Amino acid sequence: MSLRVIFMSLHRAVLVEYSLVCPAKDICSARRLTRRIPPASFRVKTFVISLRTAKSRRVAAARQLEKCGLDFEFFAAVDGSCFSRYVNGFDRWQFRLNTRRDPLPGELGCYASHVALWRVCVDMAQPIVVLEDDFELNPEFRDVIAELETLVSTFGYIRLEPSERRRSMFKRLQPDSYDVLRFNDRILKYLSDPPLCMLAYAISLEAAASLLKASGTLSAPVDKFLQRTWEHETPIFALSPAIVRHADHAASSTIGDRSRKSRNPYLLLRRLIYKALGEVRRYKFDARQLRLLGLRHAHADTFARQLTFNDQPK
Repeated sequence: MSLRVIFMSLHRAVLVEYSLVCPAKDICSARRLTRRIPPASFRVKTFVISLRTAKSRRVAAARQLEKCGLDFEFFAAVDGSCFSRYVNGFDRWQFRLNTRRDPLPGELGCYASHVALWRVCVDMAQPIVVLEDDFELNPEFRDVIAELETLVSTFGYIRLEPSERRRSMFKRLQPDSYDVLRFNDRILKYLSDPPLCMLAYAISLEAAASLLKASGTLSAPVDKFLQRTWEHETPIFALSPAIVRHADHAASSTIGDRSRKSRNPYLLLRRLIYKALGEVRRYKFDARQLRLLGLRHAHADTFARQLTFNDQPK
């Protein structure tokens, strides 16, 4: 999905007033696009992935979303034994390269659940918000989500949970995110190196279709699949500060223990090469996206530009 096409839609409708981050010499000429739409027009539906047996999680999730007055629906998490109904195949070797182990039933079900909701998004032909049931909403969630519709329609995939992560020394040579624009009191970032976890995100029809096209063969956990942006060609963005975090009961994962990993020397060597090639492809993908965003590869402080936000047009 081309960001050049995505940005063309910025001329059509924007829920709030904001300024794009543009190249340094043009920083004073960023377009200001305004169209205010009352919260009542908010049409993005929220889906909560949850096991039918997770009664306490469902109660906690419903209480928070009802308090926000949002339209939501529980989506019964797919049983891992039924994952083959949602994908075309399973590449065990590729999965081992990505994780150093075989998949857990919970991971298969999680992958299939997200894929199923991407299909729902495409069928509905409109953006949706996806939450896993171990979330805790920020007090500002309702206000932010009510103004998110055009942003997600424009940028495709927006992560709503924290995007900070621990990174290896090698990966620290390049920034993991780039500021794109200011959205109310938050910043929309392009994630060069997305973290794992898919607790909360908003997704557009186009992004869902792109992910569906690339997810036919299960070769990694769904969050690892999402990390490999150069394969599904869907740029990942995030709101900062985040508006969703893991709830206290998130420590008890329904997926299972993923700590046991292979130490097979041949697998480790192949994985080292596999990851190195992946980083090269990530760099090329990022270079293309950053060029379309009007940015370029550099250290993070190069992109600490002043973002402007004005309540009244000048």
